[in-house]
Amino acid sequence: MNYPIRISEKIRGLLFCIMYNQAFLLILLFNTFLFGLCQKHDDIEPVDPFTIKHLQINNYHGPLTAEMLKLFKNVEILENRQCNYTLFEDRVLHVLPNLKKLAISNSNIVREAHDVSKCCRKLKEVEFINSGLSDLPWHQIDKDWPLEKIYLFREKCPKLAANMLVDKKLKHLTLTYSDLEIIEEGAFNGVKHLETLNLKRNKIKTITNKTLAPLKTLKELDLSENLLEEITAAQIPNLPNLEKLNIGHNPIKKSTSKKLGNCCRN
Repeated sequence: MNYPIRISEKIRGLLFCIMYNQAFLLILLFNTFLFGLCQKHDDIEPVDPFTIKHLQINNYHGPLTAEMLKLFKNVEILENRQCNYTLFEDRVLHVLPNLKKLAISNSNIVREAHDVSKCCRKLKEVEFINSGLSDLPWHQIDKDWPLEKIYLFREKCPKLAANMLVDKKLKHLTLTYSDLEIIEEGAFNGVKHLETLNLKRNKIKTITNKTLAPLKTLKELDLSENLLEEITAAQIPNLPNLEKLNIGHNPIKKSTSKKLGNCCRN
């Protein structure tokens, strides 16, 4: 038996306001949540958009603006998948004060305006997978986002510059398949509490002792599938908490593998 779908008058009013503000496409943008805004039975109350914690935007074409997201101010997880944003509006994240995780994957962003200053004070995790962002706003992320985990896959990041990362709470950093070639000395000076560092499948040709030296709390280091031709104990500093080191699938010509064990915790 098919039950009629009835939308409450309150929700109708909210959707009308959205259309009035020239954001009618938001209805399609949040099509996966219309089920939550509707009710199939008379005894089930419709979901209030202000109570939604996890918001997923799939296969959307058009601008993403603060006006479009302000109805979902209590969202804690925002996922964007396979979207084509004609504009990623300046200050779009400012209307999500409770955001804890931001994920963007397999998308295209034609025009973007970064201003994440003084927002996202609760954000703990970012996940960018072929996000479409032309440039990651590292200088603002470091200052304003209390991140514990950064996951980047197929992003444009050829260099980690000195002092690029400055986040005292960051514990997990993954930067893979992102054409990373250069890691400057001082790149990890501001993330001294890092526990896992995954730099798999990049274009790294060399790594230095001074680059890794600040990572005294590091437990896992993955440098596999890069272009390293030399790995010696002199390049890897004594990291007292290091438990796992992966240097597989590199064109290594010179190695002191027997001495590398001294770099790890017994």
